[in-house]
Amino acid sequence: MKHEDFLFLIRKHRIYLILVFLIAMAGGAYVLRPKVLKYEGTAIFYLANESMVNPSIFGNPGQEDLLQVNLAQERIIQLAYSNQMMEHLIEQFDLYTHYGIDTTNKYYHQLAVSKLIRIIQIKKISVDISSITVIDRNNEVASAMANSIVWKLDQLNKAYLINKLQNNLTFYNSFLVESEQTVAMQNRNLDNYIRRLGDLRDNDKLSTKSINLEFSIYEAISQIQNITIQLLKAKNLYSTTLNSAQSKNLPSLVIIRSAMPDFNSKRIYLVGYGFLAGGFCVTIYLLLLYFFNSYSNDLRILFSRKY
Repeated sequence: MKHEDFLFLIRKHRIYLILVFLIAMAGGAYVLRPKVLKYEGTAIFYLANESMVNPSIFGNPGQEDLLQVNLAQERIIQLAYSNQMMEHLIEQFDLYTHYGIDTTNKYYHQLAVSKLIRIIQIKKISVDISSITVIDRNNEVASAMANSIVWKLDQLNKAYLINKLQNNLTFYNSFLVESEQTVAMQNRNLDNYIRRLGDLRDNDKLSTKSINLEFSIYEAISQIQNITIQLLKAKNLYSTTLNSAQSKNLPSLVIIRSAMPDFNSKRIYLVGYGFLAGGFCVTIYLLLLYFFNSYSNDLRILFSRKY
């Protein structure tokens, strides 16, 4: 086909070409809209080291327990995808409506949760710094959800630590009761040994039995001293734990940077992809026209021979 014939062919089919371009552009924009119109909201936070905030309970004084920090970070990741977090986000942002989920569907809650799991991303930036990123078609919702997740993570983490303190209090209390009972029993044994030893000395019957009693006395005194030291430590831990639980002096998530709405519109990209889709379909249409007009006679001859 000559150049002039091809231009004439384009002019002849210009209406169809324009329609193909517009339809392809609109269709491409509609199909690509969920992929292109995405905004990210990212919040960065610092996880306060539990062993540094309250070392008498959560760690050793003056020591950076890296294992403890890593465990705390893993706990934060699990809490970010917990049922409490999902329910908090669904309720606060009315996500059933936002995502167009039919609540009459039997699995409507699972659909919302699976959607949230896909759009929430948590990353470790360093040993104790993490980031939360939320992807959504609405820039303000994305940033608000990221900030809300950090706030809720702080609440869930503190609730976990308070529960941990309560368990420690229960353990320390039971240990105190048991230790006090042991001390009382050892004191009674000590009094009994001393009284029996005194009776033997009064009767001038110092023998192997008296030596055994003296050994039992020394052993009882040693046990009482050890238990007393443990008892004092347990009382100190109990008092410190109780004060921390009451004063809520707990490690917190320190926000380094709050999520801000992304004000760079993605619609221009959507228009660009629409133009590309329209141009692609017009190109395919022109190639088909060129092929048909160039080889139409050959095709007629070929098919006429077959039939």
